[in-house]
Amino acid sequence: MIVGCGGKSSIISTTPPADPTPSALSQVAGNWDLALFVPVSFDPIYDFLGSLSVDGSKVSGVFRLNDPNPAIPCISATEDIAFSGSMDQNNLLTLESARFGGNVATFKIQFPLSTAANNLNNATGTAIVTGGGCAEPTSSVLAEFIPSITGTYIGSMGPEPGQAITGAQGPATLVLTQAAANADGEYPVTGTLTFSSTLCSVSTPLTGMLQGPTFILNGSNNAVFEGLAGGVSPTVWTAGSASLYVPPGTPGCASGFYGGPLTLTP
Repeated sequence: MIVGCGGKSSIISTTPPADPTPSALSQVAGNWDLALFVPVSFDPIYDFLGSLSVDGSKVSGVFRLNDPNPAIPCISATEDIAFSGSMDQNNLLTLESARFGGNVATFKIQFPLSTAANNLNNATGTAIVTGGGCAEPTSSVLAEFIPSITGTYIGSMGPEPGQAITGAQGPATLVLTQAAANADGEYPVTGTLTFSSTLCSVSTPLTGMLQGPTFILNGSNNAVFEGLAGGVSPTVWTAGSASLYVPPGTPGCASGFYGGPLTLTP
């Protein structure tokens, strides 16, 4: 007869918890450009653009394709693609998409183990798309984090080329506010563009969406602000280009189109 007795186990697990580095995980939430580098002449997908959010070690997001190759129809650039996944203790982020057009995309993105924030804004890994017309072989992927464009942009504006306007150069200021991502993985942006020249002052609101690194904001008086966001830290940006039309009869202003570069202030 074999007699056994119960009790608590004396075995103590030495396996480390399967959690990512907090500093790396904190960098995952936000706006992303996932660029694929496929070794074929006409790849149907260039980039996935969208937003990621974090809940514990779980990651989810919504992305869209950036200008799908018209030579190989895939899916519309306005179709939402849901992703879900997690980050492990080695800071490896694995994301898998819901089915889109008969395809499934899988990303494995390795975030650095360093705690330096500037090293976490970009990461590399692999991607594969299986299924239908969007299918692509395993390729490398560059994941670029796009910081918020909220802030004050300053510069000067002057007459656009080809106009008989002189002496109308003046300072310009743009104040932008980026909101949280919407259900489509886009970030609504609002702002006010102000241009002054001698006794003239023109101010107009701007609105638009940010998804990935490029954005175009539009307002009244044909006002436009175009920019390219990016860099290796949240404070590094390329300059944006602003333009607007000053209608006839504006006090102190010569009528015409004005434009110039504006740069985000530190």
